Amino acid sequence: MATIRLKHLELGALLSDDVKDINGRMLLKAGSEITEKHLKILKTWGVTEVAIVGEDPPENEIEIELSEVAPELMKQVEQSIDKYFILCNKEHPVNRELRGYMIIKKVKEHLSSGNIPV
Repeated sequence: MATIRLKHLELGALLSDDVKDINGRMLLKAGSEITEKHLKILKTWGVTEVAIVGEDPPENEIEIELSEVAPELMKQVEQSIDKYFILCNKEHPVNRELRGYMIIKKVKEHLSSGNIPV
């Protein structure tokens, strides 16, 4: 079993777990083979990742490993991003995904400016 982000999900992949929306409503049953229609449904309901049969793919588009970023920089970046999520549920899948993208973007900006070392 592998948890995979929707953007890496390929047509024909088999779900290893049921997929439900944030309210627990069943969207797709385990064992379903992903089709173009399923991708549209998942995106419409804000699903950002699913469990599939197989192994985790490498995330090639992320050029940095956040675990290797200096803790001081991560703390600073997370604090600057969290102000945008003060009134939101940070655990909602869509908010969690958006926050993650914002953190990566901000870290890349800091690192490309050359001011803060990794």
